[in-house]
Amino acid sequence: MGSKPLSKADAYNRAAAKCSLGEQCSSDIYNKCVSWGLSEKESREVVDMLIDERFIDDHRFAGAFTRDKIRYQGWGKIKIAYYLRIKGIDSHTIRDAANSISDEEYFDALKKIIQSKLKSIPASKSPLQIRSALARYASSRGFESGLIFMAIDEVLTPCDTECDEYLD
Repeated sequence: MGSKPLSKADAYNRAAAKCSLGEQCSSDIYNKCVSWGLSEKESREVVDMLIDERFIDDHRFAGAFTRDKIRYQGWGKIKIAYYLRIKGIDSHTIRDAANSISDEEYFDALKKIIQSKLKSIPASKSPLQIRSALARYASSRGFESGLIFMAIDEVLTPCDTECDEYLD
């Protein structure tokens, strides 16, 4: 690449600054250190120092990543878990992060993306085609199939819960 490798101290300072700006996982910082020209051993040492000083915490990262992806990108737990595994986060930490989101907030996020997608489906489509398109879309966003169909039913029949008392 032509650029001079960073010293271990410079890499530490740069990584600490990066961690101060936002949550980072240990594997991302490790890879960044290697790209800056540090050996694998030095990179591991920098990451360990950052962990000791609480600049890096994979539990904290996984929780923030999960909350942000559900709230702002409309991702489901399946897609989030996949991306966290790619980043080297252990399954226990992933499970804890997924469980930190309330069922109500998660279901509301799912309904929101279904309602958004529903607006883009032509009215000329049959009810079966509409349901199918909504299910495919929600599935591609990483939501669980059982929840998807519950949310579709709720979105397509909005007065179900309010009208029950009148149907008796």
